[in-house]
Amino acid sequence: MQFTVSHAVFFGNCGEPTFTSSGYRNWQKMGKKCDKHNSSSVHKSAVTQMNEKLNAKVGRGTVLEQLDPMYGNAFFVEKNRDVLKVILDVILFCAKQDIILRGHRETIEDSNRGNFLELLQLITEHSPDIKDKIQGLPANARMTSPETQNDLLEAAASLLLRKIRDDVSKAKCFAILADECKDQSKREIIGVSLRYVSNGLVKERAVGFVETSDLSAQSIAEKIVEVVSFFALDPDDCVGFSFDGASVMSGNRKGVQALLAKVYKRGMYTHCHSHRLNLVLSTATKSETAFKNMFDSLDQLSTYFSGTKRHAKLMELQKEMRPDKQLSELANSSATRWIS
Repeated sequence: MQFTVSHAVFFGNCGEPTFTSSGYRNWQKMGKKCDKHNSSSVHKSAVTQMNEKLNAKVGRGTVLEQLDPMYGNAFFVEKNRDVLKVILDVILFCAKQDIILRGHRETIEDSNRGNFLELLQLITEHSPDIKDKIQGLPANARMTSPETQNDLLEAAASLLLRKIRDDVSKAKCFAILADECKDQSKREIIGVSLRYVSNGLVKERAVGFVETSDLSAQSIAEKIVEVVSFFALDPDDCVGFSFDGASVMSGNRKGVQALLAKVYKRGMYTHCHSHRLNLVLSTATKSETAFKNMFDSLDQLSTYFSGTKRHAKLMELQKEMRPDKQLSELANSSATRWIS
């Protein structure tokens, strides 16, 4: 009975013991006793508190809604899905803009907690509905931890790779492009791309970045084959591979291209054309004294203006002399980098 439940739970043994502890035996007068109790302030207060508790939101809907397993589960799943969509969009935005997700420190007291958390907070400030949904989740299940960020990025990358696999599988031939570089933490990374024709368009897709501590030709070749094997392509459809001209990559006997030729027998090695052009230009400038002196002077100027104060002065003078022009930077020349 409602009055008994409410009174017992919210007022305990206070008030009338008949309805909380000792019970009732004179059933002939039960009706009058109930009517009297229903009009009492103790009962009304207990019922009000009970209704407020039942209607209170506690993360997975009201108490009554949680009593229904089907409704409670559907409510929780739908709520998580709405929050997950926002979190995933923020993560993919950071990835697309090539900006780091995490900050140096991410405690609530820090003024800048990194791009991911700051952008998510900005969204919630303009969307009370999303803010309420996130705050309504348990503190350990809000899907904002670094581990969850990594999991979502890996899931998105996996879906993208599947789309690329479906696309490249329709091509009649493909080529492999690869290079070695260091990331910001100084780890050696092998980057692998596939080049193919799809619907009459030439496409190049980065398909893998794998870490390696061994930069031997054998190790690099194995990493490349490992990445490409995910796409389950016919080795006979590979018509070529392109790398830079370093001996470990281009060696005819023990280089990466020679080792890959054993797996992709129809593939032909091509020295990267941009890399070759840069080498030609670099060599040509050194053969002419006037050009060599000019580039040497530019290198010295670049080194001189790399200092903080001098660089700031260079930018300041450019603004004064060319207020409507874009600021220019000086870069050192490089024999192996086309960007120079």
